[in-house]
Amino acid sequence: MIPLMKFFSLRGLSVAVWIVFGLVLLAVENNKKIVILHTVLAAGITGLLTHAIKVLTEIPRPYDGYLCPADFTFPSMHASLAFSIAVIYAHHHPRLAWLAYAMALLISYSRIFLRCHYGIDVVIGGLLGFIVASLIVKIYRPDRLV
Repeated sequence: MIPLMKFFSLRGLSVAVWIVFGLVLLAVENNKKIVILHTVLAAGITGLLTHAIKVLTEIPRPYDGYLCPADFTFPSMHASLAFSIAVIYAHHHPRLAWLAYAMALLISYSRIFLRCHYGIDVVIGGLLGFIVASLIVKIYRPDRLV
């Protein structure tokens, strides 16, 4: 179980999972530009908000292990970005929504399992990513872009 959680928790590997998933989805997507726009905006805004909240709250992590970054714990950047990207992929490919959300849940749970985050860090991070990406999808629609 620990190797699986490490796989989904390490930043480089969790990003690689999303990149591979995204490339596969882009291969079958008709409107590639809107998917890329949604992904970049959602991940960028979510990342900035998550980082700002971390800096403002300065809550120490539950464990200083080698798998945990040296920054603060609240909210979880892994969870916020995972759910942000999951919303975008699920929106563009509803039949694969279960896979996108399953990956987001695994990435998020791995952070608690490895004691890099408290449960509330992951829940709030996931909600933040979900809300930001949902707003991006509603605001930036292909029929509204020139």
